Amino acid sequence: VPINSMFVDRKGNIWVAEIMHLLCFNPKGDQIFSLPMIHGAKCFQEMSDGAVWVGNNTGVYKVSPSGTLLSHGILQKRTFSLFVTDSLIFVGAINGLATYTSDLLVKATGLDSIKSRISVLHRFSPTTLLIGTVGEGLIILTGGKLRYCSRFSALGDIIYAITQVGE
Repeated sequence: VPINSMFVDRKGNIWVAEIMHLLCFNPKGDQIFSLPMIHGAKCFQEMSDGAVWVGNNTGVYKVSPSGTLLSHGILQKRTFSLFVTDSLIFVGAINGLATYTSDLLVKATGLDSIKSRISVLHRFSPTTLLIGTVGEGLIILTGGKLRYCSRFSALGDIIYAITQVGE
């Protein structure tokens, strides 16, 4: 069975997204749960309470560490990336970036102006979010303002991954 993506939570549990299921195993390899999930998952974001937001081709869902679906979440077609704070949920999808409040209501922000596919969301610092897109390149969100970095640089307009090395 093909695997879409994997994620290791703070407890060392391994979350595995297959085409039709979300599986979770403890560090010893024992299965904790298997949750039906059409189209697998593409991205994960763990919360301080151990719950995990999972994004896939049909939306964003909140799952407990025991495999209970806590929220049917946000219906956002083709989710590629997530970034979740205590008060906001940023969803990077095929049609741009959407922002939601923690009670899953749409929050209008300046970020809604990004219409390219969002490949990756990466927290660079407590006040800076790096946004990788397909079409608009690298965008930096800091102080509530967007800065487009790669329109006139060698980076190009397609960013699929961002990795931070060191502190």
